[in-house]
Amino acid sequence: MDRIFFENTTAAIGIYTDPVNNHETIVLGEPEEIRQFFRSNTPTDRIFVCDRHLGMIADDLNRISDNKKFMTMLTDTVKDMAQVLRDAQGKEAVAPCFEKLGNIFTESVYRNMIQNYLIYSVSALYNTKLAELNSSVKLTKKALYKVSGELSAQFLAEYDDLIRPFILMQEDEKKKSYWSIKEQIEQNECDSVIHIVRSHKAKGWQTFYIAEESFTAFMSLYIEQLSQANLMVRNCDICGKLYVCKKNRYPTVCGDAECKSKQHTIINVRSRKKAMANPFYEVYAKFSSRCSNYRRKMTPEQRKKYDVRFSARKKELLAFKKNLTETSPYAKMKTFKAMCDEYEFELKEYSDVVRE
Repeated sequence: MDRIFFENTTAAIGIYTDPVNNHETIVLGEPEEIRQFFRSNTPTDRIFVCDRHLGMIADDLNRISDNKKFMTMLTDTVKDMAQVLRDAQGKEAVAPCFEKLGNIFTESVYRNMIQNYLIYSVSALYNTKLAELNSSVKLTKKALYKVSGELSAQFLAEYDDLIRPFILMQEDEKKKSYWSIKEQIEQNECDSVIHIVRSHKAKGWQTFYIAEESFTAFMSLYIEQLSQANLMVRNCDICGKLYVCKKNRYPTVCGDAECKSKQHTIINVRSRKKAMANPFYEVYAKFSSRCSNYRRKMTPEQRKKYDVRFSARKKELLAFKKNLTETSPYAKMKTFKAMCDEYEFELKEYSDVVRE
């Protein structure tokens, strides 16, 4: 695939968010080209534009984490490009590498803009080094190879800086690991030029942002834009995936049914453990368990009659137990146990009456 903007030497990424309409626009290209697009809304071959639902950056990052083959393929291609640069070869020699990048650049309706940004950034990094190499062609062969070796090393080092925020996703081969917004932004320092473009549109004044050569800087801008819309990106407590939610009342798990089910299980287990730590829980649990056993041999009609009294007694005991704590006087504990024993004996006799 031959994209004109692959010839750029600066990898900038622009963002515009419209929370009211749940919309975001992501643009790849040179800073000036993106600036002109934000002002005129006229796309060109030198930029790549994607309009979609707000918050889909989280989905992009999740998909990259799920697809480890992409990062492997990208890194292998970068190594091939570095070798071409080290050998002081020109544009024709590196053409197959650019072809590989073009083949994994996604333009479908499900395009991954973060994957595209990484591919585009690699091409821009290489074009910068190639331009420096071309300016050195008049050097002696020995001097030229020295320059090409240095440029190749710089290219690999800058690529390492580019993908550093994504390294955590590749550490554990057995378990999927997902991007952590807060952790990655704090751990990866960025030195980036930020452009703020104000333009008057039909809906009034609108603000657009452009970050040069730093994904961390872009994510900082993106998170800030979501925050102003009372939104945030967080990781699911169960599977670790990223998802977008409201800041003031946010769930701790994503929308996956399995994650929700596991969360309910964890909450129930914690509740039981907390309750069992209370000395009054065991006393009440024995009462409830034994009285429930009395109704096993009853018919549905008999159970219905029995449950009226059973529910009434449970309500009384729970009301009494509600005010008891580990520090309550022993006398209250004794009173509560006596109530449980009395009601259990009563319900045992009543179960025999109901079954007659």
